[in-house]
Amino acid sequence: MIKIFKAFLNLTVTLTILTSCENNFNPDLPGKKNTDDKIIFADKSPPSFTSVPVANGIGGTSFILSGKINESGFVNYWIESSKDKICILRCGKIYAVKDVDFGQTIHSPKLIPSETYDVYISAEDYMGNITPYPQQISVMMGEVDLSPPVRLESEVLSLKSDSVTASCTLDEPGRIFGLVLSAGSEPPSSEQVKTGVYHENSSIISCFNRQFCGGISTLTINNLTPETDYDLYLAYEDDEELPNISAYPDKIPFTTISDDPLRTPPEWKSGYPKYNSITAQSFKYYVSQTKNGKIYIMVVTSGVTPPTIEELKAQKNYGSVSVLYKTIKNAAADREYYSTISGLTPATSYDIYAVGENENGVIMNKIHKSTVTTGL
Repeated sequence: MIKIFKAFLNLTVTLTILTSCENNFNPDLPGKKNTDDKIIFADKSPPSFTSVPVANGIGGTSFILSGKINESGFVNYWIESSKDKICILRCGKIYAVKDVDFGQTIHSPKLIPSETYDVYISAEDYMGNITPYPQQISVMMGEVDLSPPVRLESEVLSLKSDSVTASCTLDEPGRIFGLVLSAGSEPPSSEQVKTGVYHENSSIISCFNRQFCGGISTLTINNLTPETDYDLYLAYEDDEELPNISAYPDKIPFTTISDDPLRTPPEWKSGYPKYNSITAQSFKYYVSQTKNGKIYIMVVTSGVTPPTIEELKAQKNYGSVSVLYKTIKNAAADREYYSTISGLTPATSYDIYAVGENENGVIMNKIHKSTVTTGL
């Protein structure tokens, strides 16, 4: 089977015979010479899978193939019908980085909804070493998909005077289309968001489309005007042969911040907030921001309703939630501050919320959340 596979993909392995002649040694060959004029041959061992290949995000004619190998190279695959082993329906190659999850959406009109297929996967390094026996997984395709992708989550991650960064997560592979309009413009249709063609062209600030293969898709829109209201519209389309698109786009309003330093909120220093020294009853929590001001911190039992910015600043119990710990740090720019949160219950999860503001009371637009689980 592996010989057929390698022949099909036109894979060749060349055996290079090296000699230990000092004058004729070619440093570009896949080996090197040590001080004793002996040749140390290149790696001859194939990579192995450190994470078993799996198929997820299964649709009617597509699925996501993912896994992990222990050295950089390629993941080769081919697909056969479980009923008919004669015909290879699709084959391909996925580039893989050492110890990093690879993932690729595999789509083919030859894949039939509700049918089962055998997928064979092998790993190959850059020297041409290939696993002697392929991994095999069975994939049962989903039914015919007539529904567009569903947005699982989207939010504005950061606001600046001239840009905004947002994130979006869908329940299946496909594409994300975006259109930024001046606030108050007539809402566009999903097709207008997809094509970027809008009847009030003067209102179009930016448009884009982004492939979504799983995880979180992050996008940044630049060249915006400070202290201006905008509406971001997002539409979603799956990767079916006849794609399904959102009936209506989602609307995310936002306002860029001032470019006046006195009216600009602080940002978290890189790597903050963070926590460590976790015991059964305590942990340490660290914060640092880029401007002088205040940092508001609150700890509650994990899973309860999160506080609003106003509730976090008030430092009191809110709704039916009891605050377990609260503090306000008078913070100097770029300086680290920490709190020891103690008296906690072993093997219990807690949510820590924090937000900072500058000396003029201009506060961050988003609360930072961390979750810590105490030890046994």
